[in-house]
Amino acid sequence: MSSSSNTEINGLAGNVSGSGFGRSWAWHSSLRYPSPFLDLASLYLPRTIKELFHLCRYYYTTSPIINPIVRKLAVYPITEQYIEDPDPELKQYWENYCNKVLRLPEFNIECGLDYFTYGNCYVYIYFPIIKTLTCNNCKKEEKIENCSYVWRSLRFDLKCSSCNAQTREAAVKEYPKKSMNEIKLIRLPPELIDIENNPLTGQKDYFLTIPRVTRNEILIGKKVIIEGTPEIFIESMRQNKRMKLTPGKFFHFQRQSISQVDWLGYGEPIITPVLKDNFYFQILRKAQEAVLHSAIVPLRFVFPQSGDAQTSPYTNVNLLRWMNNMKSEFIKWRRDPNHVGFVPMPVGSQVVGADGKALTLFQELSLQADMICSGMGVPLEFYKGGLSWSGSNMSLRMMQTEFVGYRAKMKVLNEDFILGTIADYLGKNRVKVSFAEFKMADDLQRSALEFQMYQSQLMSGDTVVKGMGHDYVIEQEKINVERQNQTTIQRKNQIAQANIAGEAQLIQAKWQAQAQKKMQMMQVQPQLASQTQQQQQSQGANPMETMQSPLQNQDFQMDEQGVARSAKNEIEKLPEFDRMTALNSIKMEAPDIYNQIMQLQNSEKGSQSGMAPTPEVKPPRSLAV
Repeated sequence: MSSSSNTEINGLAGNVSGSGFGRSWAWHSSLRYPSPFLDLASLYLPRTIKELFHLCRYYYTTSPIINPIVRKLAVYPITEQYIEDPDPELKQYWENYCNKVLRLPEFNIECGLDYFTYGNCYVYIYFPIIKTLTCNNCKKEEKIENCSYVWRSLRFDLKCSSCNAQTREAAVKEYPKKSMNEIKLIRLPPELIDIENNPLTGQKDYFLTIPRVTRNEILIGKKVIIEGTPEIFIESMRQNKRMKLTPGKFFHFQRQSISQVDWLGYGEPIITPVLKDNFYFQILRKAQEAVLHSAIVPLRFVFPQSGDAQTSPYTNVNLLRWMNNMKSEFIKWRRDPNHVGFVPMPVGSQVVGADGKALTLFQELSLQADMICSGMGVPLEFYKGGLSWSGSNMSLRMMQTEFVGYRAKMKVLNEDFILGTIADYLGKNRVKVSFAEFKMADDLQRSALEFQMYQSQLMSGDTVVKGMGHDYVIEQEKINVERQNQTTIQRKNQIAQANIAGEAQLIQAKWQAQAQKKMQMMQVQPQLASQTQQQQQSQGANPMETMQSPLQNQDFQMDEQGVARSAKNEIEKLPEFDRMTALNSIKMEAPDIYNQIMQLQNSEKGSQSGMAPTPEVKPPRSLAV
């Protein structure tokens, strides 16, 4: 910030000096502020970028408006990430590593929180190390976790396990550890980074100050801290100096800002334009709190009331006795809400307060919240919800443009710095990272238009599928698998239907043969009867020959029952659906056989339920010779 915020107010006349104003102003004694461009909040604006970072962190933590806006800005542009590599196994390996080990999407969201809150984000990669201590006597080098040492004055005093020699300030060595699972992505708080910038050449040097909590833990010799912290951090504490960051070993991406001397090299936080608005919002909330504390709960008074204008209860009634009586009645009412009190004279009451609802400032708070959203450059729906593409075309298009630039920076961070540095460290080939196409999720009109262009053969299916956030190759593979599954299912269904139709045709042919046999016997029976009658007339009646026709009818009836029984046994072997189909076919082709089958089924059901079925066909009686 400019030095215009450093003000001196002498009496009622102000003297403001600095680059922001350029000259002194003398105002009339009735004015309160030394400049017409200042208000009360302007006198307390941060003077340095570190003070601004402190305020931004405070407002992000406490403001119910800024916090959700910053989170949505950090989360919304991060879409699904893909590894581009022709080798599918290598591609799958890097995707699993990014999503499960590095947890890169979550880390990108965390970087976005720093980017939009502070306007700056600093990232560096911690590679695991093996730290060793060396004995000065026997020169034995051993891992630090296996050594017996004493931490004193930021040094290791070693007791050698081989020669038992005591070594003051043992030499520390570090070796890289090629373990992908132990590589960590670290965000450095912007409040700990100092930038020394040359405005004439653009040269910038970055310096890191170790936070106070970590310094204290190192000083007391916390085991997990001193054994895992690289020696360069401890050395900076020994020399009591800031640690200079090596270019290429860290990544800094910043939000755009104007060119001003005090902020060169730093990005501008998105919260900066609304600092004064948040101050005013807090004043309204404090006033609201005071109103609710003082006026939301009613204060009630009870007093004796005169019955008419001529009598006064204050001259004719013992007020002390009346007050004690009212207190006892009030206590009884507290114990029993249904208690009815009896008093010898009228009682009046008056309520003081309870007008807090009329004094609330909800409308002013809502208006101030809208001003904060406008100052941060986001639509009102982005804070309140209900954001849609059709309702806020211009605002969303501007946000989309800003998000595209932000995603370009994030792509450089992921591809060049994080994965590129890790691949170089492990001796592997670099891979490319791409984000799923960014677009507003509810852009239904654009999606419908793209589909119409695809139907008109003006756009490829690959473009339409990618526009919906899907991978065209993966979707084609899924479609081929689904087609194969559908073909297999259809083949099985058709084979099953053919088997059922074949079995039904066999059974139908069998029944047709039986029906033809029956018809032939019915045609032959009258001829046999006439021949028998002619023989009886010519030769005389023969008892055995007389019984031949009934026996033939009985044989035919028994043969029909046998056909029905065999058909019933065949039908019971079929599935439920096929049974109904077979029975319907028999009913249409051979009704008599169908009736016999139904009778057999009913007789079996009756025998199973304990009821003896009544036979339709009686067995033949024995013939007397």
